[in-house]
Amino acid sequence: WPEFTDLVYEADGSINLRAQNARIQIVLKTAVLELKKIAVFENVFPTITEKRKMAMRALSTAAFEHKERAILKRLQNDIDYAAALASVPEGRISAFRTSIKKLAHQIVVSRFGLKKGCADQVEELLKSHKYIFPTDNNGIVDILHQSMFDGENSIGVRSHEDFVSVLDDNDEPELPVAMVALVATIVGF
Repeated sequence: WPEFTDLVYEADGSINLRAQNARIQIVLKTAVLELKKIAVFENVFPTITEKRKMAMRALSTAAFEHKERAILKRLQNDIDYAAALASVPEGRISAFRTSIKKLAHQIVVSRFGLKKGCADQVEELLKSHKYIFPTDNNGIVDILHQSMFDGENSIGVRSHEDFVSVLDDNDEPELPVAMVALVATIVGF
């Protein structure tokens, strides 16, 4: 294989994105973004096997997009190489969900006016089942907007053409089920 496709391994056998050459880094960075997109459009809580398949697809897409044919060919033919590269985007899925959870926490705290020492208020919200956003509250919309659509490099903006209706003969864009499920799950917990 061409030398530029070789990976730099850490002492523990893992690979660090920053230790790789520029060509590998750009493929990995694009693969991370692509995997996040795949997750929010298809399955944001994949099994280990599904996550590996999604990461491999993201890597192949990234290598193809950057016209890195040698990296793509090696991904397709060298299982150990592919697994090592896939570990980088795979490792970012949990951090991606965690960042949305932190954002959601801030929005929920703000929406309900929660402060330190408000145990009685929280108990009352739980008793009356008001911990679920009421329908007139834009909390979930705010979380979706800030986590998926805020800024030109956001998933929603970069992937606007992928928001399609699941109904036949309907051209209106829709949020994918996985995206809504992620935010609803985070708010529910």
